[in-house]
Amino acid sequence: MSPSHADSDEKSKGFTIGSSGTPFRWDGEDWTFYKPAMLNAFKESLLDDIAKGHVVEDEDWDEDEKGKFKKKQAKIKILIQGSLSMRLAKQVMSKSTGMEIWKELVSIYEGKNNPAMTAQRLEELDSPVNDLQMVDMMLRSLPTIPYYSELRCKVLFSSNVAKYTPDLVRELILTAELRSKDWANNAFGNRQGNESTS
Repeated sequence: MSPSHADSDEKSKGFTIGSSGTPFRWDGEDWTFYKPAMLNAFKESLLDDIAKGHVVEDEDWDEDEKGKFKKKQAKIKILIQGSLSMRLAKQVMSKSTGMEIWKELVSIYEGKNNPAMTAQRLEELDSPVNDLQMVDMMLRSLPTIPYYSELRCKVLFSSNVAKYTPDLVRELILTAELRSKDWANNAFGNRQGNESTS
């Protein structure tokens, strides 16, 4: 086996598959390998239709059926969270059902303007993307919401833009999103609540 072949095998296996067939410690690399592995794990547990959103809870179900459905959602959540690195698990653990977690991962890794998928496609075509190009793509793919616009300006107009690696920018994006949600849910909500009591 040539060194380059060994390197590519090592690179494409950033996580491992357990004896049960479920991936674990997936860190966000190689979605095209992770997704089918997880779909197989769902299918083996007869949970694939629920995870994909093809089966949803029906209000007409009796309590027993609703209980079984909730247990299946919990099983999906456990399978997914057990397959992720701690960093990724923390990002999606706020979702209440396994189906919502899976939908979030699909949205993150298959979104139209997803820079990670673009980079992966380019890499597969032997057209490498350098860090600055990736950072630029990541920032340009963000919606035009004020907190993203501020982040975009901070990075693009920095005196040392090279210090912003794709991993750092990804963390900054996630932090900006979490802070905006906290502000909207807490600070604004509390301020509004205080105004109504005065």
